[in-house]
Amino acid sequence: MSEVLSADAWIYSVLNADVALSAVVTGIYSEIAPAKKTYPLVLFAEHRPGGDLMGAGANRVWATMYYVVRGIDETHSYTGNLKTIADRIDALLHAQSGTTDEGTVWECVRTMPFRMTEQRDGRIFRHLGGIYRVRAI
Repeated sequence: MSEVLSADAWIYSVLNADVALSAVVTGIYSEIAPAKKTYPLVLFAEHRPGGDLMGAGANRVWATMYYVVRGIDETHSYTGNLKTIADRIDALLHAQSGTTDEGTVWECVRTMPFRMTEQRDGRIFRHLGGIYRVRAI
């Protein structure tokens, strides 16, 4: 079960270490941003599980998970900071791998773009990023 923790730790560490991304966002969060947080920010969460790859003797090779990783901003446009954030996320995660104290991410590949708009209390928030297939142990 620690594969999810491996993927979470790796995604956070890669995004958080990037000076260019940190200059544009107010924070990087897993699953839920704190209440009363200012925008723009990055949010990532497991989108759906993919399953385990089993080797001989039922040895688990890795677990595949799908993560949605996106920038969120209170804006009327997908351009500007939001596009910059989404482009930077993709440059940092697509076709990458690495290790943290939690484990190893063998592969991270964007499988599709992601965008959505939501309205809360008369405020408009736009999300822009991607869905990434992560293979971790």
